[in-house]
Amino acid sequence: MEIHIDRGGQRYGPYSLEDARNYLADGSLLPTDLAWHEGMSDWLPLRQIAGIGNSPAASAPPPPRSHGAAVSPGVRPLEARAEESQKGTLVLVLGILLIVSAILPVYNPMAGSMSGMPGAPSSI
Repeated sequence: MEIHIDRGGQRYGPYSLEDARNYLADGSLLPTDLAWHEGMSDWLPLRQIAGIGNSPAASAPPPPRSHGAAVSPGVRPLEARAEESQKGTLVLVLGILLIVSAILPVYNPMAGSMSGMPGAPSSI
């Protein structure tokens, strides 16, 4: 049996029944993740899948993760470092755009100089 997982619109898997049980036990999969396998008419919470729902891990909350915890090859949440890197890149891009938008109204390539600046020749 190959189990497919859906968490918040992201699809993972397929996983064997044993792998799904192991990922559930280590907290990589959650009992509330939606699961589907061939022969099912609809997605159900993982804890309701035959062969998984009766395991002790299905009823227990997932163990807390330490910052450096290894992640299984299935579900890979965005690590804090990657999120901080994305935020830094966004701030850099926004800063560059702000500088460019402040310079463009002042620079006049047709006049060959900076217009609107003190001491700049006027075109009267």
